[in-house]
Amino acid sequence: RPKLSVCLIARDEEAVLDRCLASFYHSGKPIWDELVVCDTGSTDSTIAIAQKHGARIEHFQWNDNHSDARNYAESKCKGEWILWIDADEVLVEGHGFIRRVVWGIADDGYKPRMVFDRDAAGNPSREYSRQELLHPNDGKWKWSGAVHEWLSGPSSVSAPQIVMEHLGRPGPDRPTVKDMFEALRQNLSNTFDERHLYYLLREQDRKSTRL
Repeated sequence: RPKLSVCLIARDEEAVLDRCLASFYHSGKPIWDELVVCDTGSTDSTIAIAQKHGARIEHFQWNDNHSDARNYAESKCKGEWILWIDADEVLVEGHGFIRRVVWGIADDGYKPRMVFDRDAAGNPSREYSRQELLHPNDGKWKWSGAVHEWLSGPSSVSAPQIVMEHLGRPGPDRPTVKDMFEALRQNLSNTFDERHLYYLLREQDRKSTRL
């Protein structure tokens, strides 16, 4: 049967990684056929936590470019399908749906629903359709952009049956690239769209506040 590779890039994620990986278990077993964790320079127990879940560890020399790391990680996946998640996120719903996609006859990329905030009653208050985080491992998908990267591929469909939730990390946000503003400006110059404009204006506002 076709195999599923769950994949993520990580660095110093010991505070959240176990929570993330544990969310992929269904009826006591993980839904992945292989777990690929691409480490970009951790100095904490990130690798040990990943190995506890049976991950194969790949190493990427960090070069201030998230897309390079993601494309490298994808090149190491052996499954016919790849499912991405970030370490500070969890898979809430869609375990069975994901397996049916992998076992079925399909060649689209699937966009999960991402819950970003909840109200006082626990209901989603901010959510959106994510990128094609579940897609065939056929060499037709590519990540672009140094930060707030995006995925390009042949075709995609929304998959509200797959629900991921952003829970964040404890403490203040840590910088991931040396010059966030320049990286976002480059994104916008390469592809002028609302998403890149939003992130650039948000970073500009943050930069003004810090000054």
